[in-house]
Amino acid sequence: MGLGLPEAVKLTEKQKKVYELVRIKRHTISEAARILGCGKPTAYYHLRRAENKITKFMRDQEIEVEIKRLEEEVRDLRWAIVKHYLEYLGIQI
Repeated sequence: MGLGLPEAVKLTEKQKKVYELVRIKRHTISEAARILGCGKPTAYYHLRRAENKITKFMRDQEIEVEIKRLEEEVRDLRWAIVKHYLEYLGIQI
């Protein structure tokens, strides 16, 4: 099953199957439930769990990227402060 998701997104087999059927293959929840041999509420539950895990993973990735950007910005600001202070002291870099 090729969902194209990183392994860091930990989905159960049922979650993977219902996500693939509904979001990739465009089946309805009722069709997915019939194919998987479970009730519609169960299929919906697994779909929501899969979507929540995927959303959380994507949000975490965005946060990591923002943290790295801010760390670089802080590093640049620190260097600018050091350079300014050294110039103030008359020390050439």
